[in-house]
Amino acid sequence: FAHIYDNLGSVYDSMDDKLKAQIYYQKAFDIRRKVLDENHPDMAHSYNNLGTIYKSMGDKSKALTHYEKALEIQQKSLTTNHPSLVNTYNNIGLIYHSMEDETKALSYCQKALDIQLKSSSINNSSLAITYSNIGLIYNSMKDYSNALSFYEKTLSIQQSSKSTKDQSKARTFYSIGLTYYRMKNYSKAISFLEQALTLQEKLSPPNHYDLSITYNIIGLTYYEMENYHNALSFYKKACTIREKYLSNEISTLAMIYNNIAVAYNAIDDHSNALSFYAKTLSIREKNPKEDESSLANIYKSMGSIYHSIQNYSKAINYYQKAILIEEKTLSSDDSSLGTTYNNIAVAYHCMEDKQNALIFHQKALVIREKTLSSNDPAIASTCESIASIYHSMKNYVDTVAFYRKALTILEKTLSSNDATLGTTYNNIAVAYDCMEDKQNAL
Repeated sequence: FAHIYDNLGSVYDSMDDKLKAQIYYQKAFDIRRKVLDENHPDMAHSYNNLGTIYKSMGDKSKALTHYEKALEIQQKSLTTNHPSLVNTYNNIGLIYHSMEDETKALSYCQKALDIQLKSSSINNSSLAITYSNIGLIYNSMKDYSNALSFYEKTLSIQQSSKSTKDQSKARTFYSIGLTYYRMKNYSKAISFLEQALTLQEKLSPPNHYDLSITYNIIGLTYYEMENYHNALSFYKKACTIREKYLSNEISTLAMIYNNIAVAYNAIDDHSNALSFYAKTLSIREKNPKEDESSLANIYKSMGSIYHSIQNYSKAINYYQKAILIEEKTLSSDDSSLGTTYNNIAVAYHCMEDKQNALIFHQKALVIREKTLSSNDPAIASTCESIASIYHSMKNYVDTVAFYRKALTILEKTLSSNDATLGTTYNNIAVAYDCMEDKQNAL
């Protein structure tokens, strides 16, 4: 009866009913345990089945325990190069990959490959799977050259075999495209991703969940190529599908809304950009502690847009929200925090709130003097902004002091006839004149 329960488990697994699959695989295991020796190869088969179910249910620790038990039995009962070991080594390798231990993952998948390459009768479909697994691991290790090499070996086998399913080819085209995307070879990425998409659209209904993944990565690729209209087109296709699966990975929908907002912002469509940032926030603010840095970035982006359309009060509101997060999550001298302080200072300055502008410019300056080289133009710019505020407040002594700090940097970094130098000299002269220091003004 054990093999019947195995078959039932396999059917339920293919129907994505993992709980029922586990029940039937466990029944098969229990029967075998009663009638077979613990080291019988069929016991390894049951351990592998249960390991796979636990993996699909997200219980990586249990999956690894069962796979390792299967391996222990096989190593006792089978020859060192037995084909059954290939599946188990691959299973263990992929579990370690999911646990982000890529060194161990690669070691086990390489053991699977070594057995296959030594075999007198190579199973090409199984070999393609191992090549693909190794490609996946190298991809995670950011060794994209080796990842491509193994994905191409996978594709070569798949394209030469009439029995290879288009779904498998689609996955390989996608993997190669994603690797080229990560290598910033965007034209090749588009070529392979579109081949994957052609197969996926042929195999799947138009609103299939997996299609949204490919639409989104193609959108990201077009965005990097500065083809923002094509990026928007693919993002929206991904969005349409994801909106039908609201209960499934809603954080991914938030990410796509954000991608759309960024693309609209790139073409200066501020209204649509703000609309999609707001949609992103409607999801993200329900779980504010989940990836707080990305939430801060959304607030900063919205602040920047409101600043560009001269709605300074709203710009300040969003910059303040970003600062609340960054002051809590970043070190006190993080350059990103310095940039946010500077941005809110500029917004306050535009509203003629000189006191707050001064406070935040000074905070930005403290960070920039700690994190940048002493002659960095950003320090000079901040000093000039502070000097300008002091001048408007008729504090000419501090005006001169900060213009001179800026001047020290500018004289080292600009040519002697640069117009910026002339402006700074003039500003200092005006401040001295306001102090009735005619000698220095001259």
